Amino acid sequence: MKPLFILLGVLVCVPAALATDPVTKTSCPPPRGALITQASWYDCCNAHTADGTRFNANNPHIAATVDFPFGTELIVTNLRNCKKVRTVSHDLGPSEAMVRKGRRIDLTRAAAQDLRFLTEGTAQVSIVVASK
Repeated sequence: MKPLFILLGVLVCVPAALATDPVTKTSCPPPRGALITQASWYDCCNAHTADGTRFNANNPHIAATVDFPFGTELIVTNLRNCKKVRTVSHDLGPSEAMVRKGRRIDLTRAAAQDLRFLTEGTAQVSIVVASK
């Protein structure tokens, strides 16, 4: 009976020890010089973004950020699962209140789906400017 308890203890404790903490641990290291922040996704009710681009929530190539000028091509990486998406800064956002809370980029629904955080709503990401 004793070996059974030991085996059960190992089966319960090992997965818990290997689990990553969503706030402090990441699956992939961010690139040097990357902006590390929280990302969320948005579905805009307006027909156009701030720079005049037609908004489409199914287009992963639209991002809203206050950190990069319009037209800047960005690579956004979900630090929990290493999924990446290439997007372009076309819109202003997130709101000042969200920026104070550490959220520096809003992505479209399609980009959030590609990065696998659509259900959660937010994710810790790294952002780098894509090389031309």
